[in-house]
Amino acid sequence: KYYNLSIIPASGNPTYTLGSAASQNINFAGTFLIGNGTNTVTVDANSTKNQAITTDGSVVGALTVAANATLSGNGTGIHTLNGNITIDGTVNLTAGRFQPNGTDAGSSKNLVVNGSLTAYNLRFGNTVGTESTTVSGSGTITVTNDLSVADSHTLNAGGMTFVLTKSGTGASTRPFRSDAGGQNTGTFNADTST
Repeated sequence: KYYNLSIIPASGNPTYTLGSAASQNINFAGTFLIGNGTNTVTVDANSTKNQAITTDGSVVGALTVAANATLSGNGTGIHTLNGNITIDGTVNLTAGRFQPNGTDAGSSKNLVVNGSLTAYNLRFGNTVGTESTTVSGSGTITVTNDLSVADSHTLNAGGMTFVLTKSGTGASTRPFRSDAGGQNTGTFNADTST
């Protein structure tokens, strides 16, 4: 467990792999900063060990992925983040779930994407309390499986571009749902998003 964690290389183009064994998650209570906007760095959420990045309980921790930085992974971990998230670089998670406002009850957070966020499953909020996430930035959010808004959560989409790539027919193949938790009480405010 960390309070503040920064992965900022002085030079080169390093890749850092999170954990070497199952359940070695990265848990932080303050800030997690990947990159400094200048030097290139990749952080891999170890695909074979299914690591997850989480904030500590109800603690509000902030995640920043700077320009020229990449957070990647194809493990099945669930990344639950309670604080504000800023993505100026690249987040590419081809499995598992990325969950802003994951365990914090009754709060409002921001997701700023000026780079790109690609997630297999992207879920906003939880079923613990009433909270909201406001999305902004000049980037793009791509979801390859499910985009969902939890019960009692409000997603304010701002002017963000969302790309949903899941296709098919029937309820099991729908790419977006506002009932994660089963109560059909999630709210999606489209604003000027596309």
